[in-house]
Amino acid sequence: MRVTSLGPPRHISRCQAIGWSVGVCVLALTPQLAAPQGPWSESTANSPRTTTVVGVIGDSLHGGPLAGAVVMLDGSTREAVTDSIGRFRIDNVQSGHYRVGIFHPILDSLGTSLASRPVQLTGGRPMLVSLATPSGRTLRHAICPTLHATARLAERRDSGVAVLVGRVLDPESETPVPGAQLKLTWIETLFGPQPTQIVPYERATETDATGEFRFCGLPAGLNFVLQAVDSADHISVERELGLQNRIITMTTLHLATADDSTHAASLTGEVERPDGEPLAGATATVEGTGDSVTSDTTGTFVMRRVPTGTHMVVVHAMGFEPVTEPVELSSHTPQHVTVAMTTPAYELSPVVVEAQQLQAGYARVGFSRRRQQGIGQFLTADQIAARHADMFSQIVRVPTAITADGPATGNNLRRSPGADACVEYVLNGQPFNRVAPNEVDATVKPAEVGGVEIYAPLDVPPEFHGQPAPTGTRTAASAAECTTVVVWTKAELGVR
Repeated sequence: MRVTSLGPPRHISRCQAIGWSVGVCVLALTPQLAAPQGPWSESTANSPRTTTVVGVIGDSLHGGPLAGAVVMLDGSTREAVTDSIGRFRIDNVQSGHYRVGIFHPILDSLGTSLASRPVQLTGGRPMLVSLATPSGRTLRHAICPTLHATARLAERRDSGVAVLVGRVLDPESETPVPGAQLKLTWIETLFGPQPTQIVPYERATETDATGEFRFCGLPAGLNFVLQAVDSADHISVERELGLQNRIITMTTLHLATADDSTHAASLTGEVERPDGEPLAGATATVEGTGDSVTSDTTGTFVMRRVPTGTHMVVVHAMGFEPVTEPVELSSHTPQHVTVAMTTPAYELSPVVVEAQQLQAGYARVGFSRRRQQGIGQFLTADQIAARHADMFSQIVRVPTAITADGPATGNNLRRSPGADACVEYVLNGQPFNRVAPNEVDATVKPAEVGGVEIYAPLDVPPEFHGQPAPTGTRTAASAAECTTVVVWTKAELGVR
């Protein structure tokens, strides 16, 4: 593998080799040449002065064959296109020295083309050529030669260091948009001895004179959001990208300018169920535009006068996870997408839903805050359920706080020790005045309780001070001697 300034064949004007920087224009591969295997008759060649070139081209970047590549011989009018398994054949080639050139949209996205060293073709002697595109590592070094030291070290450890390259083009003329501001954002979850952290990251760059940009040294395997903004007109587009485990990822953004405000695109689509049948009633929305439409009984939707450029179409349907598809919209050609709703919506189990509702309720009523302060004793819904109590009075048997006076089925609770101690009750933030001895057990059922707070007389939080004395048990002057039991029902905590 080496770097050369070889350009495309002179007679093919539609093929261009665009370099990322000075000195990196075209990557050249040395082909492996071998005589064809098996018998080959002289009649195969058209004349003793012509020959046939056959071969196969592999895609080292993605693995597998490189289909749809244009193969040319420098200085010749002969060319071929590789088939689905990367094979090609060029007949009637005159004898001489040739370089084999390869042109493909993948290589165009990288701003490069491939060419072999000159090889001698002799009339009547067919040649077998085996070529492959550069590996992801080779392209990464060519595109980002100045990766910082930590990224280089990660490469040597065969760790994921990815590169994102692309171009920003005008959606109408397909011409480059220079000076566009690119912002790449993503989120990483950090695990370690400290609590798990979710950390947002952001990188920025801008397009060069050819509309090209690159982001080097990215963590592989993550999902990103790429946004392009025209610095002059403040028009922006964005799309979601998943680098997966690829070393090189290529993308193109179409960014409209203020002058394109008169242009509008058309977007049609079909929404399908997992079995391929049409899905009616799905809502398709073009993010950032406010345009939305609902699919009809055939699963079809039509959107007209949509802003041109790169956009994300989000499809929502009852019972399915939303699906997001990028679209490149232009006024020249209507765009059509087919969206398959394949993932059923995730339904939380009742236990998970109740737990989430309880946590929100604990925070709302101050239960969580007071618990974190470490004053008093607290029972959550799980701890209450674990006691398998038949009566509320059995829930609050906390040895260090209060005990039951009498048989296990009684409800005359008092603070330990001291026969003269009393118990104050607060139900859902309001004082609960007992009239009959068994009123607490008759009113509050264990299955309905979502949380309990128990405070010694001197530890009662200010919000629970000043509760009136229970009838017939003490005077107001003795209020400071009472243990306070705060009861929160599940209904008050928001559990449905």
